[in-house]
Amino acid sequence: MGTFKNIPGEPVEFMKVEDGLLVVGVGIQLFNRIGRIKSVDLPEEGSEVQKGEECVFITGAEEDVHLRAPIDGVILEVNDLFSEELEKHRNDPNHREWVFKIDPADPEDLIEFEE
Repeated sequence: MGTFKNIPGEPVEFMKVEDGLLVVGVGIQLFNRIGRIKSVDLPEEGSEVQKGEECVFITGAEEDVHLRAPIDGVILEVNDLFSEELEKHRNDPNHREWVFKIDPADPEDLIEFEE
């Protein structure tokens, strides 16, 4: 899965393992790439996704970004408020906000994302 980047070494997207789930989120660097967030289309909780499938569509003032599922699994939870929370912390360069959580089809798929 390609990580979106606006400048070298500064990823827009992050992934981490938490309680047996893969958490996918974005940092405020997203604003550098897309400008203001105009709309967000999130997957439905309970929907199955395949690795590489586009599942989040973020429409920005300057560019659109699509986040892909990094593993096969089921979308367990989505953060409907992530864009508002991200906007609130826009001046904090270290802030990251989760977007969705995947329950993996194969728990071994999480190994590459563990810290």
